[in-house]
Amino acid sequence: MAEDARMAEAAALARAAPAATFPLLAGAMAAAQQQLLAAAAALRGGAAGADVTAQWVAALERLCWLVRMAAHCLADSGAGERKGSQAGMGRPAPSYRAAWW
Repeated sequence: MAEDARMAEAAALARAAPAATFPLLAGAMAAAQQQLLAAAAALRGGAAGADVTAQWVAALERLCWLVRMAAHCLADSGAGERKGSQAGMGRPAPSYRAAWW
């Protein structure tokens, strides 16, 4: 998917300066959450119409996009990591079944 590739490229840039970019992403997510809560309150309060529905949809879509972006920022490709470089990696998991039988 081209969109995921663009998000991965943007995430690589964000990971290059996390102290500057991650707070911006968190702030954008908090703002989108507040927009969504405001739209939900308007709907619960009995407000109806295309304008309120459009606000709800826009806030939800923005929050979903930001969550996907955050996921891309937090998860890297693993490039440069060696298999077995962490404790326990490359060894078979112990079998606990024998202890129960």
